[in-house]
Formats: sequence, structure tokens, C-alpha cells
Amino acid sequence: MDNHEWWERLDARQKEILGFLAMVPHPLPLDALIAASGWKAVDILQILEEIADLDLLLSNASSKRGFYSLSDGGIARFILEQMPRKDLEAGARKLIDYYEGDGAEGEGRCLTLAHLHRAAVVAPARLDYFLAAAVYCQKKNMHAEALSYYRAILEKEGGLMESLEDKKLYIEAAVGVTAAYGHMLFLPEQRTFLEKARLIAEEIHDRGQLLTVQLALGKTLEKEGFYDKAARHLEQAWENAQALGDEKLLKRAALMTSDFLFRQGLVAEAVRRYEEVIGDLEDFSLDEATLRGCTTLGWCYGVCGQTSRGLGLIETVRIKAKEHRLTDIGIFADLMMVFTLLEARRISEAQVYLDKILNLPEGVAGPSILWATHWCVAYVAFCRGDLEECLREHIRGCELLKQYGRPHHRGGWVMEYLEGLEIAGLTHPEMSLTSELERLADWPDIFMRGVAHRFRGQRAERASQPAERVQADYERSLELLQRSGARLELARTQIALARVLIEEGATERARRLLEEAWEAMARSNIALFPEDLKRHLEEKTHEELLVNTIVEITNVLGTVRDKKKLLQFVIQLTMRFTFAERGGFFLVGQDGRLELVASRNLDLPMLQTDRFRPYLQEIESVARTGKEAVKKTVGSEESSRSEASRVNWMICCPVILQDRVLGALYLAAKVTPESLKNDLPLLRAISTQVAVALDNVQAYEKIAALKDRLEEETRYYRMDSEVSPQLKSMVGCSKAIGLVQQQMQKVAPMDSTVLITGETGVGKELVARGIHRLSRRSSGPFIVVNVASLSEGLIESELFGHEKGAFTGALRSRLGRFELAQGGTLFLDDIQNLSLDIQAKLLRVLEGKEFERVGGSILLKADFRLIAATNRPLHALVAEGGFRSDLYYRLNVFPIQVPPLRERREDIPLLVLHFLEMYKKDLGKDIRGVSRGRMKDLMDYPWPGNVRELRHVIERAVILSEGSSLMLPSFQTPADEEGGLPSNMTLEEMERAYIIKALERCSWKVGGEGGAAWQLGLKPTTLHSKMKKLGIRKKITPA
Repeated sequence: MDNHEWWERLDARQKEILGFLAMVPHPLPLDALIAASGWKAVDILQILEEIADLDLLLSNASSKRGFYSLSDGGIARFILEQMPRKDLEAGARKLIDYYEGDGAEGEGRCLTLAHLHRAAVVAPARLDYFLAAAVYCQKKNMHAEALSYYRAILEKEGGLMESLEDKKLYIEAAVGVTAAYGHMLFLPEQRTFLEKARLIAEEIHDRGQLLTVQLALGKTLEKEGFYDKAARHLEQAWENAQALGDEKLLKRAALMTSDFLFRQGLVAEAVRRYEEVIGDLEDFSLDEATLRGCTTLGWCYGVCGQTSRGLGLIETVRIKAKEHRLTDIGIFADLMMVFTLLEARRISEAQVYLDKILNLPEGVAGPSILWATHWCVAYVAFCRGDLEECLREHIRGCELLKQYGRPHHRGGWVMEYLEGLEIAGLTHPEMSLTSELERLADWPDIFMRGVAHRFRGQRAERASQPAERVQADYERSLELLQRSGARLELARTQIALARVLIEEGATERARRLLEEAWEAMARSNIALFPEDLKRHLEEKTHEELLVNTIVEITNVLGTVRDKKKLLQFVIQLTMRFTFAERGGFFLVGQDGRLELVASRNLDLPMLQTDRFRPYLQEIESVARTGKEAVKKTVGSEESSRSEASRVNWMICCPVILQDRVLGALYLAAKVTPESLKNDLPLLRAISTQVAVALDNVQAYEKIAALKDRLEEETRYYRMDSEVSPQLKSMVGCSKAIGLVQQQMQKVAPMDSTVLITGETGVGKELVARGIHRLSRRSSGPFIVVNVASLSEGLIESELFGHEKGAFTGALRSRLGRFELAQGGTLFLDDIQNLSLDIQAKLLRVLEGKEFERVGGSILLKADFRLIAATNRPLHALVAEGGFRSDLYYRLNVFPIQVPPLRERREDIPLLVLHFLEMYKKDLGKDIRGVSRGRMKDLMDYPWPGNVRELRHVIERAVILSEGSSLMLPSFQTPADEEGGLPSNMTLEEMERAYIIKALERCSWKVGGEGGAAWQLGLKPTTLHSKMKKLGIRKKITPA
């Protein structure tokens, strides 16, 4: 029975259920069928049994109980083709409603929703489903599906991104698809996506997103051959990264722009840029782009003559790749290891890694790896003298290069074997020394242009051309390679030019060139330097070299005042002078534990591995005993089979100051025993210098920290004095205030958290200050934070502080209120306004007694007493979900309720006199007191604003009063203020209005008891004078 026949026999309900099953790529739960169809479970199960009889469903054994799916993907496609468009769309919308609700959870939820939108051609309301589905499929190696979901975002119908969220999603999709599937997209198409993403990022003013787009666009333009445009975008990205100051973005930008700089031949600049951003402690992200970038940089180090540093960096990536099963990265790292070793002409070591690549199963390594591998094999054969094998491998590489489509290479060793083949008369018509010299003449890579000029000079020398012609090529090679920073190739050119100069008698310049060449080659492979030229070198004793090195180190360390930079210099210098492949500087913490504070080719996750555990135990032993350790170690399988003269050593020197071990310097080096013998005195001297420099820096940092703290405290107390100068003492004699004072005296000597509650204006801060003055922390600071006055975006930085570059605008590090309150009391007013996120962080600080600044990684101790205040019932907020219950219980250790002023009216006269004395001195008034009548009014008023309102009324009265009596203004509750005075009146207008109101209340009686003068506390003559001055006259109403 064909498909059409059984389909026609089905009823509408069976077709609808089959339609639901066909729309979803995985088994559908019964709950989804119930929700989408609106039918009862028993009816749906009956229909499913009928469908199962047609063999259209997977058997129960093949599917999860309660889940149903079609037996064949072909059946699903047929059903979708048969369903009317409106039915398909309606069914998809029902399932979308189900999956968007609470009925479904799980990792594939977004994939399901994205699939439903695609299957029914329903325009998605949200694009995040598609991005999540793309990332999910990418992780599951479902590459075709992932690419289709990326395209659904990038080719959205209408092309308009309406919401900010959609615009950000478009940017993520554009960058994500080019990074993951650039090899499956035409370059112009990638450029179109990224150009649109760039415009969107500029439109929404998101510099972080713009940076990622610029990096991706620069790489795409480079692949297309638009080098000038690529350089412009990559440099803009680098400038953005520096402006933002985000360490992760800086490293990402450095890696990607370094790769471009390398391709331009600017290898020293590529290395400098990377070193500039990694700081003291090197770490390695596990994303493939970062690891690939680090591997290429390892080759860069090798080209610059820092062979050990480069090999160590690549080896670290190899370890990461092996641990996390990143096969492609591992193969790429093996190839970069070969390139780096061939730069130093360490042939036998390179052969080990070449064999690994050549023994891979067919199809594992693509043409981009294999063409370069065959050329490496060609060079190894050339070094053995097997020119025929060399030519065969060269031709194999050329054939694979055609598939790769990018005729470019970097390496003088390629030119070297091409030269050897040309001399032997064995040339390949498609790629020979001649063709390469012609091609590289105008190549944008100044490194390879410099190499080409040397080989052009060598060819001219073999042809006995004029010495001027030969020297001109060498000089040009020297200039280009100096600009490039390719130290080893530069050394080879210096040697070639020195030979010409010696023949011409210019021995002094020749000697200087040879000295520089010797210094470069000795660091990578001492055998590179020709024996016949060593007689031209100035002999230096080992002691002289040691003294010069120590002087250089001392000069550098003596100028550093920043601990992070000091550690960075230490690890760089020691690795450069000792040719170590890996290094770490460990400091002994306050708890006696070792902490890795600076490293190269070593990160924190590596410390936890079984591979590194024996070394860590040795380092701990050195830090404990103060005795250095020098031991042979077992390297990687490949390195252990390398040149016999080189041995893997672990060197660990203690850093000691006045018999106190500050830490340990660890290095892993592959050197000869003779080199090791020479390096140990240097390392001991470096360790001594570092101990002194570290002690100086720590002292300097303490002084700088005290200075910063003093500046912050000065800034804080200046602000605090402006806000509340009057809060100096508590005034009152009522039982209610007496109870509060008793509670303050009981809790003050303890360090317990206090929660002060009460209405606005009752004096909660005054109570907190009183507790602080009575406590053991009274000599420490009292730091106030009014939570309500800070925006949600600022509160975390205000409390925790922040590091430089933690966010846009963080131009310098800043202490937070937690640090300012060290040794004292922190008062958080209006604590109910804290967001739930900040509440959780505050709770962690209170429980763990430590915290980190925003953007920082150093744990700081929290030594302060917390007093919190609120004018809201926190228990009610907890019930409503607006306040964390665990924080509430942590704060409510000792609650103090401050009564409102209406519940302690007997305190009003004392408060009035207190504020009167305070303000009449401040304002220079001679006011003797308050009349009995006005004091009664003050006592009768309910004071909804409590003490704060009373204080402001007295302040206003002192301003208005003239003479010795206090002239009280009218004060009303908010409910009585409908007939009140406009807020924009002048002082004179306000005074006139108050006098008129007083006159109206007593029917315009001026003198005598109950008259306006009596109410206002003025002499009748004074009131008459004011009325005349202000033009106040009684209105005559006609009869």
C-alpha cells in the first residue's frame, strides 16, 4: 500500500495527530499532544493505537514510555507535504505555545521551537531560539542543521531587526557562522553578513560587539586578499579593545591581530602585542580560535629567536588539546612545533612530530596540513642529502597546495631546499627558487621579502656578479628583517653580509653583525653559527656574561613599582635568559599555601593535572625548606625521543629575604648539562634580586593603598558632612526613646548585625551612629550607604569597589564601601532597595567574610560590622518574594524599632529647643524661644515626617523670624495641603501669605490674646510694621 492510499483512508483526527508527530524531530510527549489537540488522553491513546496498526509509529521498545514518534523520517516529510498550509501553520502554533509555556523543559527545547517555526514556515517572534538551536547543533556535529539555523537569523524575511535584542542576536549569528562555518560559505557572503553586523553594532553603540565584528571582518577581508581594508578593521578592533580595557577582549583582539601582523611579516610586533595583554599570569581558554592563535604565536616566538618560549607555548596547547580531545587543534599544534623547530634547524626533534602527522589515518588531516607537512619532509630529506626524495615530497606538497588554493608559505628553510634543488638541477616547473623570488618581490609579507633578498644575493654571489649587487640585496634583506623582527633569519643575513664585509676589509662592522647573530643563534641552536666565523667574535668569560645579565635585570627591576608588572618582568626575563620552555612564579600566601602569581606556558588548570602534580610537590618542598631543586624530568613522548644532548630539567629556586621564604621560581628547560651549569648561578642571583624588588614593591603598594584609602575616606567624609552635619546626638527623655537607648547600650559592645526599623525621618542613622560610638570599633570609620540614592547599575561598584577597566568608564581602580569600612561600621540605609542579585552577594560577604572587587580576582577580607535600616516591613517583602529570607534572618539578629515622633510627644519641646539653638547660631539670629501657644501647636501636630519634618519646620521658622521671638510658619499634613502655598514662592511672598493666613484665622485681630501677633509670637507693633511693609490690608466686603 503506497503512502497516498493509507493517507486517504485516515480521518481528520488521525491526520492531525500525525501532523503533530511529523513537525517535531524527536519523540513527542503525550502532554504535548493533549495540549495541542485539546482532546482527552484516552482519545489520543486510541488514535495512536490505530496509527500504530499501520506501522507508522516506533515500537514501544524503541521509544521512551509516554513519548511517540514516527517510524521513518520519509513518512514525516510526506505528511508535511500533504497537509494544507493553514492546518500546518495552525498545528505548529499550538505546539509552539506548548513548548514556550511551562510544559516542556530540556536542552533541546530551543531546537524544537526553531524546528517548528521552520517546518511550518511560521515567522518567529523570537530569534534567540534559532541562535540557541544553531549552537546546540554545532556542539552535536549537526553542521548542516546548524548552518540552516544561522541562516534563518541572517536571512530573516524583510531583513529588519526591530528590537535591540534581535540586533544583538544578528551580530552573534554573523560572527558565529563565519567562525564555525567560514569554510562552507563564500567569502563575499561572509563579508555581507559581517558588514551588516558592523553597521548594527555602530547603530546600537555597543563597542564590545563592534570589536568582535571588526575582528571577524578583518580576517574575512584578509582571506579575500583585501589587505589594506583588513588592516584597517583589525587596527580599529585593537583600539576598541584598548579603550574598553576588558582583559578577555584584549587577549582575543591581540591573538587575531597578531595573526594578521604575522602574515604581514611583522612577527616581533605580533609577539609584543600578545605579551602586552597577557599580563603576569598566562591562561588558556579552551575555545579553538584562542588555542589556534596561541599555537601560531608559538611559531612567531620561534621566528623571533625565542625558540624555547615558542616550543613551550605550543606544547601547552598540545597538552590542552589532548586532555580535551581537540583533535584538529592537536594536529595543528604538531605542525607548528615542526615549523618552530625547523626555524632553529633542530631537525631530529622536528622529525618526531612529522612522523606523528604522517601516521595519521587517511582523511584526518586536510590538505591545509598535509601540503605543509610534505614540504617539511622535503627539507628534512634535503638536510640528509637525499635530493630526489626532497623533490618528490616538494611535488606532493605542491599538488595538495592546489587544493588548498593559497600559494603562500613562511620559512627560509623552504627557500633553502629550493636553492639546493636548483644548484643540483632538480627544479619543479610550477614552483622553484626562481618562481618564488619573482612572486615574493611584491609580496606584502616583509619577513619573506627579506628572506627572498638574501637568497637573491646568494644566487648573485654564486654567479660571480659584482659585489655591489650582492651587498645591495643583503642590505635590503637586513633592513626588511630588522623591521620584521625575525631574529633567526636576520642572523643568517647578518652572517652572509659579514662574509662580504670581511672580504672587503670592513672587519669592525662584520664583527658587530656576527656578535648579534651569535647572540640570536646561541639561544635557539648554537650549532647554527658557522665554526669558521667564531674567531671573529670577541671572547667573553662566563663571569662577564653573568655580571652583564645581572646588571640588566637589576636595572629593569629597580624601575618597577607595580607588583603585577614586576612579576611579568621576572617571568619574561628568566625565561629569556635561561631558554626555559615553561615557567612559574609562586608566592607563599598568608595561610602558608603557594599561589601561582605569574607564568608562561603554564596556567592554573594545569597545576591540578596528574602530569604536573610531581612538579608541584617539588615546588612546595622548595618553598618549605628554602633549598633549591634541580632534577631531570620525563618530558612528553615526543621530546624524550629528541636530540640526546638536550635533557628535560626541572629547576626550582627559592626566593628568600632575610631568612624568610617569599616564594619559589620554577622553570622547565630542555638544555645541555653545560648550559644548566651556567644558568644556575644566574637563577640564584635573579632570585635574590627578585626578593628585594618584591619587598620594595609590596612596601610601595602598602603606601599607595593607604594613600588611596585616605583619598577615598576624605571624599566620603566630605560628602557625609555635607549631607548630615546635624546628626551628632540623640535628644529626648521619653520612655520610648529611653528603651531605644537601652537596646543600643546592650548591643553596641557586640559585633552582632543590627536591623533598625522605623518610619522615614525618625532618626535611624542617628541610632546607628550611636551604636558605633559605643562599640569597640568606635576608633574605626562609620561608613553610610543610602541604597535608595544609588542606581542598580552603580550599587555593586559602590559596595565592592572596582578594578581599572572593569567596565566602560572605570579608568582607575577604586575602593568600595566594604573596604572603607574595614575595622569600623558599615551602615546600609533603605536596605529594602537592594536587588535580589546584590542581596545574594551581600549574604556571601556576611557569611564568608571575604569579597572581590568588580572586575577583580583577588579575595579581600571583610572586617566590618553591619548595621542595616529600613522603613518597610522586611518580613512582608520576604513573603512577597521581594527580599531574600536567608538575608533577612542574617540581618534580623538584633532588631531595634525607633518610634515615630507622634508616639513620644513629650520629646518635642526638647527637640524644638535643640534645633532652635543649632539653627540660630548657624544663621546668626538672636531668638530667645517659642511662645506657649506655638509650642502647643507643635505638640498637637501629628508629624508624619517625624523628627526630620520638625527640624525643617524650625529651620524655616528661624529663616522667617525677625527679632527675638520665633515666627512659626504654617505646617500641615499632606492631606491638608490642598489650600497650601505654591512651592515656587519667594521668601517675601511666603512671609506675606503666612501673615494673611494668621490674620484670617483670628478675623483680622492684630493685638491681644488670640490675635495674630500672639499667634506669630510677635509684638503688635512689629506685626503692624510688617503688614505696612508687605502691603497687607483687610479687604472690605460691601454689604
